[in-house]
Amino acid sequence: GVKRGCGQGDCGACTVLLDGQPVNSCLALVSEAAGREITTIEGLSKDGRLHPLQQAFVDYNAVQCGFCTPGMILSAVALLNENPNPAPEEIRQYLRGNLCRCTGYNQIVHAVQAAATRSSRQEEGRIVLQEVRRLEAPEKTTGDATFVGDMKRPNMLVGKILRSQVPHARIKRIKTDQASSVPGVAAVITAQDFPDVRWGLVLHDETVMARGKIRYFGEPVAAVAAVDVETAQRALDLIEMEVEELPGVFTFEQSIDPQAPLVHEKFKEYTSRIPLKREGNICFQTRIKKGDVERGFLESDEIFEDTYTMPVVHQAPLEPRATLAEVDPYGRLQLWCSTARSFNIRSGLAEVLGLPMSSIRVTGLRIGGGFGGKGEISIEPIAAMLAMKTKRPVKIELTRREDFLSATPRHPMEIWIKTGAKRDGTLVAMQAKIKVDTGAYAYFGPNTTSNAVILITGPYRIPNVLTEGFCAYTNKISCGPCRGPGAPQVHFAGETQLDKIARKLGMDPIELRMKNAYKTNDLTATGQVLTEGGYQEALVQLKKYMEEHLTVLPAIDEGKTLGVGVAGGFWGMGGFGSSATVRLNEDGTVILSMGAVEIGAGSDTAMALLVAEELGVPLEGIRVISGDTDTCPYDFGAIGSRTTQAMGVAVHHAIEGVKKQLLAFAERHLKAPMESLALGGGKIYVSERPEVSISIAKAAHLLTMSKGPVVAAGSHFPQNPPFNPEFVEGNVAPSRPFFSYGAQAVAVQVDKVTGKVDVLKVVASHHVGKAVFRAGIEGQIHGGVAMGLGYALSEEVIFSNGRPVNDSFLDYRLPTPMDVPEIIPVIVEKENPRSPDDIRGVGEPTTIPTAAAVANAVYDAVGVRVNHLPLTPEKVYWALKRPKMKD
Repeated sequence: GVKRGCGQGDCGACTVLLDGQPVNSCLALVSEAAGREITTIEGLSKDGRLHPLQQAFVDYNAVQCGFCTPGMILSAVALLNENPNPAPEEIRQYLRGNLCRCTGYNQIVHAVQAAATRSSRQEEGRIVLQEVRRLEAPEKTTGDATFVGDMKRPNMLVGKILRSQVPHARIKRIKTDQASSVPGVAAVITAQDFPDVRWGLVLHDETVMARGKIRYFGEPVAAVAAVDVETAQRALDLIEMEVEELPGVFTFEQSIDPQAPLVHEKFKEYTSRIPLKREGNICFQTRIKKGDVERGFLESDEIFEDTYTMPVVHQAPLEPRATLAEVDPYGRLQLWCSTARSFNIRSGLAEVLGLPMSSIRVTGLRIGGGFGGKGEISIEPIAAMLAMKTKRPVKIELTRREDFLSATPRHPMEIWIKTGAKRDGTLVAMQAKIKVDTGAYAYFGPNTTSNAVILITGPYRIPNVLTEGFCAYTNKISCGPCRGPGAPQVHFAGETQLDKIARKLGMDPIELRMKNAYKTNDLTATGQVLTEGGYQEALVQLKKYMEEHLTVLPAIDEGKTLGVGVAGGFWGMGGFGSSATVRLNEDGTVILSMGAVEIGAGSDTAMALLVAEELGVPLEGIRVISGDTDTCPYDFGAIGSRTTQAMGVAVHHAIEGVKKQLLAFAERHLKAPMESLALGGGKIYVSERPEVSISIAKAAHLLTMSKGPVVAAGSHFPQNPPFNPEFVEGNVAPSRPFFSYGAQAVAVQVDKVTGKVDVLKVVASHHVGKAVFRAGIEGQIHGGVAMGLGYALSEEVIFSNGRPVNDSFLDYRLPTPMDVPEIIPVIVEKENPRSPDDIRGVGEPTTIPTAAAVANAVYDAVGVRVNHLPLTPEKVYWALKRPKMKD
C-alpha cells in the first residue's frame, strides 16, 4: 500500500508508522528501522474487519483516486493514538504533511472525526454518514488497490528516459554505444527506432522522441531498459549527444515577434484534421462573431476594459505517470497504464508504432489522479518499443521531477476583454482577444483556444460578441487539458470583470448575473440554441446558502479585513461515444462491463447504482469491469465531465435490453401481462399483487438454462446541436448537447500589511440535472473547489529560459489541509429528473468559478483588483500600494 508520490518527503503518500509515529519511508534509512516496529496500511485491518479509520474513510467518502489514502490513514492513526478526540483544526494541522489532490480534505476530516467518536454516525455539524459507499473504497483503504507502480512481472526490466537539457537545439549526433555495453542493459532506443510518424489531436506536429531537433527542456531523446534503476541511470549518463543550441522563444509575445526564431520551420507542411491558419509561430487561430459588437458598444451606457493573465498550472496528480508494457506469447502488445482513456491510448500506440489495434491491449488500472493529464500517449510508446526490442516486460515510472518536466499542464493565457452594459445591468456587447501559449507542440492548444473563445461570454445572453483566439508555439513544455481546459482562465477574466460592472452600476453581483443568465431557447455566442437552463437555479440556491453560512463568520484577526465574492460559470459536456454490456448471472448477480475508466470520480459506483435502481437488484451484487480494451466495449474516455451522462445513457440502454428479456420470461412464468409487471427488491412481481412474484435470481437461472445467457449491450452517441457557421470561424471544439452550470461564493480575510489571503469558507452551488451518486458529487465539488483555490492563490509553474524551476511539491505550492476551509456543497437538481439524459457532470465545472470568486472577495475586503493569477501575498501587497489598480 505504500506509494511513491515524490521520493522527496513532500507528499506523504509513502507514510508508514515507525513505533507508532508517522515517517516518510522515502527518506527513512534501513538502519533507522532496526529493532523497531513498522506498520503499513496492510497491518491495520484484523480478521477481515477494517480498522475504524479505514471504515470511516469508506463510510464518509474520504476516498477518491486512493493513491494518497494509505499514507493519510496511517497519519490519522498516529493522530488518534496521541489525541483521541481532535478538533477539525487539529486534524488539519496534523495531516498537513499528507497531500491530496482529489478530495479537498473536508471529507477526510469528517472521517477522522467520525472514527474518533467510534460511532457509525455523528449528528452534530455537517458530518453525515453516506448512504451509498464507493464500490472500490475498501480496496483503496487497505492497500489492495493495484496501481501501475505496484505491478511486477517475471523478468521485468526498468525503463528510464534521457531528456534534453536545453530548450531549443538541432541534434547533430546521438551515440549510444557505451550505454548499450553496460552490463544489465537490455536495450537503448532513440527516435530512429520508431516509424517516422507525427501525431497530434488537431495538428500532427509531434514525434514520440525528438527527431532532428529539440524544442523544449525535458524532451525525450533516448531511453534505456535495464535490470534496475541504477543500471538504467548509469547507461543514460553514458549516452553522448552533440547539439547545436538555437535561440529560443519563451513567451507568447516573443513568439509572435517577426524576427523570432521558428519553433517549427516546416510546420506548414504538417497535416491537420481541419484547414488551419498558420503564420510564423502562430499554429492556430479562431474567431466567434455574433451581432455587431461596435454597434453594441455605441448602445452601451458603460464600457469596461481590462487585461488578465493566468500562469502555467500543473495537474499535479499524486501518482506520477507510469506504464508497464510486454509482448505476450502470441506477439500481442499488452500495456497496463495509468490513464483515463484506455481506448485512446490504444489508438495512439497503433498510430505511432504502425500496428493494427487488434495487436494491442490496454488495461487501465487504478489511476492516482489525472485531471486531464493522463489521456494521451506520452511514455507508453517508449515502454512499448523497449518491450518489443527486449521481448521482456518493461515498466517506466516517472519521478516527480520527471513528471513536472514532461507532463502537459494547463495553458497560460493573456486575455484582453471589453464589455458594454446598460445602466440597468443588461449586457450588450463583449469583445475579447485571447493569447494562448501552447508550448513546443500544438497538442491540446487548438482545443483549449476553441473552448476559450466560446466560454468567455460566461452563461450570459450577450447579443453582440466578437472573440478571437490565437495559439502560439514557444520553447517550453507542451500544455494540455487540465480540469476544464480554457474555462477557468476565461471565467477568471469574465467573472472578475462582471463583478466590477456590478459595483460600478450599484447592483448586487448575484442579481446582475440573474438578469443576464442563460435560459431555455437562448442563443449562445456560437448560434447554438439552448435546450435547457439551470444557471438561475444554481444562483438562487447559492444566495440561499450564502445567507445561511456566510452571514455570520468567525471573528477575524487584528489587521485583517473580511470580504465575500461570488462568481459563476458553465461547461459543455456529453459528446462522443460510450457503450456498455450488462450480463445477468444465473444467481441474480450482475456483471457491468464498460470502457470508461474509474478515475476516482465515482463512475463505477454511479453506473452500478443505475443498474441497481433500474433492475431492482442489490448494489452489493453488481460487479463492474471497466477500462480494458479487450474485455470492455468502447468508450471515448473519462474526460470532459462526460462519463456519468454519456455512459449512463449507454448503461440504461443495456439495462433495458436485460429487462425486456426478464419481463418476457416473467410474463409467461407468472401468467400476467408484461405491462403489469415491475422489478424491485430482487424480484419480478405483479404491481397490483406483489405476492405473485419470482426472484430475479431464479428467473435468471431458468432463462439462462432455457434460452441462453441474459445479456444486452447499449451504446450512446449524442447528437450535438449545430453551431451557426456564420458565427464561428476555424473552431475545433464540438458543440455540446448539454451544459453544466454552477456558482460559488467565497469568504476571505486579507492581511493588509502582508497581502496574505486566507479563505474562510466556500459555498459551491452546482446544477447536476439528476444526482445519481450524491456522495460522489459532493466529493467532486470539494475536490474541484480545492483545485480552484490552488489556482487562485498559490499554484504556478515558474520557468527560467524554458526550464521549469519549481519541479517538486516543496516548491510547487499545492493546497494542504491547512489551506482548504470548510466547503458547503449545494447539489441542485432538475424539478423532476428522470432518465440518465438528465445527468450533468461536475468534475470540471466545480473548478471553473473559484479563482474569480476569490479575486472578487479580495476586492470586497480591501478594495483592489489583482488581475494576474495567482493572487500571492506579494501581488496583493503591491496592489494595495498602488491606488491606480483600484476600481
